[in-house]
Amino acid sequence: MLERTLLKLRCPLTGSLPTGLEVFEERVINGVKHIYSGNIVFKDSKYPIKEGIVCFGTSSSVSLYDNIWKTNFEKLKNNQITYDDFRREKLLTLLGCKTFGWLNKKSFLDVGSGFSLAAVEMGADVIALDSSFDGLKITFSLLSGKLNSEQFARVDFVQTDIMDSVFVLGSFDVVFSAYVLHHTEDTKEALKVVGKYVKPSGYLAVTVFTPESGHSPILWVFRSFIMNIPAEDRQRIIGKLGILSVDGVKPVINMPEILNKLSSDPDLANFSSGIRLRDLLQPETLNTDYIWIQSQGELSQWFSDLGFCIEYQLGETTVGRLGKTTLIDRFKRMVFFQRARRKLVTLLNKR
Repeated sequence: MLERTLLKLRCPLTGSLPTGLEVFEERVINGVKHIYSGNIVFKDSKYPIKEGIVCFGTSSSVSLYDNIWKTNFEKLKNNQITYDDFRREKLLTLLGCKTFGWLNKKSFLDVGSGFSLAAVEMGADVIALDSSFDGLKITFSLLSGKLNSEQFARVDFVQTDIMDSVFVLGSFDVVFSAYVLHHTEDTKEALKVVGKYVKPSGYLAVTVFTPESGHSPILWVFRSFIMNIPAEDRQRIIGKLGILSVDGVKPVINMPEILNKLSSDPDLANFSSGIRLRDLLQPETLNTDYIWIQSQGELSQWFSDLGFCIEYQLGETTVGRLGKTTLIDRFKRMVFFQRARRKLVTLLNKR
């Protein structure tokens, strides 16, 4: 953990600010000093720092996401998937077709941590948030190897359930989430939680399943059948299909490879795309507790209720900018931040 991240954190139970920091071990990783082991102390509770990652808690689907991260990491090591320039272009598209340089010097919260590398490379100060500790460990290792020291000093890692409010309100210029919030128990409530982290005039960029992007009722039919299979049998099936690595299960076929072959033939590609086969065979579709589909109209209304003006909406992506606040709101926020910063700076100076 980077010391400065402490200024953004609050207790998910009480909303209180940190009152202390216990450091058991510090390590220099890729030229950057991290608090590698310790505790963040709040008035009535403590939360651990493990292997450089702040740990507030996790979600009920964490074992699935741990498996997804491990499987993708194995594919990355075996050169089956790569991180390339397209990922940066994809991020800019999901931010509402922004240009290179737009993220420079902006504070950026990556809810789901899948685009943290691209955001750092484009100049942002990033916190990668995920419910999977294994996923954050992999991301930590990946970024420490791919980024230079200056870049790596601009990224930190926090594990928590998305529904828990762990950051001081108004902490980020950009709060970003791609294909994550529709897997929470309540997409609207999750949007409320992460939306409160956005600074005045900052941006909230969310990508979730929408009917306008082609997610049809077949998803529900397919999922209702799959989810009625006992969990142990379902895991074995997913392992045999080669979709996820499952302990003790040898793949019978490689479904991801088959999907790639389908994409290479125009007729089969049209067929596969028409029935959304790739979406139907996503691990999250097959095994996560929740999956919701919201219309663009619903998302627009939810953004508006939170004070955001829609700047961009296309397919699955909605981007809003937080409207101007009143002078009273600004004064209250300024006083709160000044008091919080003074307390935390004093705390850090005592170390």
